[in-house]
Amino acid sequence: MDRERVSAATLATVATYRGLSSDKTKRDALVKDAACVAFLVYVLDDENLEVVKAALQTLWSFCEIVEYRASLMAVYGILPALQNVEENEKLDSSWQTLAKDMHSILCKEQSTPLKDTQHKNKPLKSNRMSKRQTQHFFLGSVKSKTVILQLKGLASQVVF
Repeated sequence: MDRERVSAATLATVATYRGLSSDKTKRDALVKDAACVAFLVYVLDDENLEVVKAALQTLWSFCEIVEYRASLMAVYGILPALQNVEENEKLDSSWQTLAKDMHSILCKEQSTPLKDTQHKNKPLKSNRMSKRQTQHFFLGSVKSKTVILQLKGLASQVVF
């Protein structure tokens, strides 16, 4: 009985997320919410196939937008969860294919090197600094400075 209630609540939550993801501005907020995306990844392993399908559809709506892929890759366990969906024999082949497509897209995103478009034609500067520049960088001047930091609210008692 309790398991059915939890499954129904999970399905309602995932369905709500799926509905919110259809709106562009709300989708942006959902992707930025790490708890939401982590929950969707977590429920990909749910026993209720409707929950898995709804979560997969919602994650696919995120994955379709290139800017969101880095956020998806930052979620712990997304790739293994998608692999488990691919191997889930209870699901139709179309759902397994969707999980496989998402997995391959995110793997490509992970292996794509970052491009520097701003400094493409500029020559590289030497990273070597003279001793004087190094001193100036770390200390602000050649002379050393003393900084005193006072913390209020901490007791200065020594307990043995």
